[in-house]
Amino acid sequence: MKQSFKECCKLIKSDLDVIGGGLFFRLITNPSFQVTFWYRLGRYFFLKKSIFRYAVQLVSRHYCYKYGISLPLSQKIDEGLRFAHYSCIIIGAERIGKNLTIYQGCTIGAVHGKGAPTIGDNVVMYAGAKVVGNVQVGNNVVIGANAVVIKDVPDNAVVVGVPAKIVSYDASKITQYFIK
Repeated sequence: MKQSFKECCKLIKSDLDVIGGGLFFRLITNPSFQVTFWYRLGRYFFLKKSIFRYAVQLVSRHYCYKYGISLPLSQKIDEGLRFAHYSCIIIGAERIGKNLTIYQGCTIGAVHGKGAPTIGDNVVMYAGAKVVGNVQVGNNVVIGANAVVIKDVPDNAVVVGVPAKIVSYDASKITQYFIK
């Protein structure tokens, strides 16, 4: 699947809009934007199979290692990605929708080849949350701190606990604060 440079710039702008501020200022001062900026640029060159992909991939990996985020360039993530806090974040989903806010220590991944999670739009994952296996997380979902999601989560749900259980269907009141 190819991606145009215009689409790449749109994704970078959407990530910047979530954080706020100017491009160069945020690129120098904001770790979340540094990771997302180099991921977006790296993914563009990765998909294009350009000769520049190795140099950009090296920079992208540098920032991922520096801030403790495993974010492969093959991963497709829609606009509005934000790392509220960084460190110990693993991302390996089937698909991630718009406006994902993720805190430190979160994992999104497959379980022994049984399928990877699909994350909907406007999802907030608080510290230590895990989403594992072939599960669907709906839109406007809040995953509480240290929750372990192993079953599908419907739209507008707030889930907490191990294993995660639905405690509310008012998540859209919370997720609206993370969307610009």
